[in-house]
Amino acid sequence: MFVDGIPAGTPRDAPNDFVLPGIRRAVAGRYEGGAGDVELVFSRAGAQIPVRRAIRVVGVDEVAFFFGFYVLVGLSILGSGVAVYVIAERRAAARAYALWAVGAALFFCTFYDYHTTTAIVPLFDVAALAVLLGFLWLAWAFPAPPRAGRGALRSALVALSVAGAVIAGVLIASPRLPVDILALRVAVVHLNVLAMFVLVGALGVRVRASTGVEREQLLSAAYGLVTIPVLIGVGLLLAQVAGRATVHLLLPLLAPLIPVAIGYSIIRHDILYTRALLTRRLMALPLGLMGLAAGVLAWLILRYAASVHGIDWLVPVVFGLSALILVVIFGQRLMTRLFFRAAEEYRPTIEQLSERIASLRDEDAIRAELSRLILRWLPTEGVDVLAPNALATAPGLTAAGRASLDAGRHVRVAAGPGRVEILVPMRFHGELCGVFRIGPKSGGALFTSEDVALLDTMAALGAVALHHAAVIGEVENLRRVQVDASRDERTRVVDTLSAEIAHELGHPLRYFKDLFQERPAGTPVSNEELDFARLQVERMDRMLTTLETLEIPPPRQEPVVLRRTVEHALLLLRETFQAQSVTVENDVPEGLVLQAEHDPLVQVFANLLRNAAQAAGPGGSVGVRAYRAGDVWRVDIWDNGPGISEEVQPTLFRVWGVTTRRGGKGLGLMVCTRILRHLHWDIDFFREGDRTIFRITIPVHSTAAS
Repeated sequence: MFVDGIPAGTPRDAPNDFVLPGIRRAVAGRYEGGAGDVELVFSRAGAQIPVRRAIRVVGVDEVAFFFGFYVLVGLSILGSGVAVYVIAERRAAARAYALWAVGAALFFCTFYDYHTTTAIVPLFDVAALAVLLGFLWLAWAFPAPPRAGRGALRSALVALSVAGAVIAGVLIASPRLPVDILALRVAVVHLNVLAMFVLVGALGVRVRASTGVEREQLLSAAYGLVTIPVLIGVGLLLAQVAGRATVHLLLPLLAPLIPVAIGYSIIRHDILYTRALLTRRLMALPLGLMGLAAGVLAWLILRYAASVHGIDWLVPVVFGLSALILVVIFGQRLMTRLFFRAAEEYRPTIEQLSERIASLRDEDAIRAELSRLILRWLPTEGVDVLAPNALATAPGLTAAGRASLDAGRHVRVAAGPGRVEILVPMRFHGELCGVFRIGPKSGGALFTSEDVALLDTMAALGAVALHHAAVIGEVENLRRVQVDASRDERTRVVDTLSAEIAHELGHPLRYFKDLFQERPAGTPVSNEELDFARLQVERMDRMLTTLETLEIPPPRQEPVVLRRTVEHALLLLRETFQAQSVTVENDVPEGLVLQAEHDPLVQVFANLLRNAAQAAGPGGSVGVRAYRAGDVWRVDIWDNGPGISEEVQPTLFRVWGVTTRRGGKGLGLMVCTRILRHLHWDIDFFREGDRTIFRITIPVHSTAAS
């Protein structure tokens, strides 16, 4: 070999040194002497072969592309291999892909050295060998080993892998071997092309023999696993024929499409039986690496343009950062559209659910509506809303799974090979009210974190609705008992209590109506509103207990913050005030604490304030104020309505059926009178200026320390 006529040595001097030391020294000397190109003369079979090449200096651009960009690609492929190996239950395919990913990652990380210092060329050769074996194992194992000839093919691959391990040892030791192994290196490259076409052929055979869902799964991966190896193989063949390795520039753009194809088939069809939950965090790393790679490419392209046209160095940096940001932003939007549809359906689904279940009273109707809404946005094979007593026959549910449901955690159960169902608990006040059983997603796609979040929210609202329906059902059943009961004293007690409770149920029911139906579209239900709704359902439960025992329990007095009690009553009447645009004033001191019972006291203020709002009319004003007068506390509930007619005033607190409202039954004032008498408090009314005032008088000894 000669460099500009200078002898540079022969392969016998260093048979396995990729670039002879003499060539390095000669080219470096010519460059230091100011030469821009050199003539290399090779001897082959007695013939002289001259080649003239320009001397290139490795700079920032080359390092950024052939090292930085290639390493990013290699790390992304390696990350995909680790992820598949950890989560896939089809272990043969997971191991085969992991082997290919490790080889591809090592290939890209050593590519720069292969074309510059050649210090670790043996590792580059070993990487090519690992990629070769990875393609062959994928041809056998992806997505599952063949039924026919499985053992024989596996034995052949094991033998090839053992031979490959021996060859890898030879390649690593090659710098110290006296024998030239160039032919072995070339054979590994050519066999890589053959292995790619073996993979293509194996996938083609599987697709041809498959049907239904299995065929759909294979096709989702085949587009990438067939097209990309074919393009790479053709490029390598052209490189061998034409003597130009332009395909190397395309490798970092083509090779990552193989893990993209496998990843897509896992997400869309769970082709490797991962049973994983797809989250945005899981997608953050590949998306970030893609953005970084796009930024590096944009920077390199603009940097080249800057060097040619004299553009300021800051322009490539800005374009590179812009490319990174745009890829991340549009990548997130594309992921949301392809994989996280539940994020877009969250608000309209919850709004529609709130409107529908507020008007339903039958538990079966509520379950049917929940199933219909889930099927509207979630592409699944089926949805069932199970009662707790139906879980005993749920297929695949273990005792540990039942315990998880009772604790409020969703459970995933196997519904067959590669088929996963998800069970979502519906809990209210720590009690399991039902369970969503969600069938496998269409095509076997993975469930996402957004799917589970929306299902959890629907389960919470559905649990409140089911509990509410159960309470209403018990009230209706008790009222039916009343119709068939005789006219004795016990019947009168039932009559009185049921009428009173039915009247008092109106307040929480109106609150539920406002919570789920009357609010403006798009307004979310807050945790505080749901907590208050739970308190009202518990209060309704206590009313039913009173009706079941047919007696009003004696008051259990405890310290009650009066202002908070008034606020709860105002919250129950929120829909009434908003509908009539009534102005409300709460002038109760913050520190006033009374010895009373919270629930009955809420009933008193809710009834009096509701009467006040009806008397004030649209645009009117009502209010509550509390102040001390000597040895008593006075609580005034007032309105600026026209007042109470004179014929009603004498019997206002004494007769059931006396009312100031057309169509009313007088139950509210009767309830107030009974509760206040139990507390030994007094109630009266009078007219003062333009206000009608209902005054509650409380002895000082009924107050607690504030």
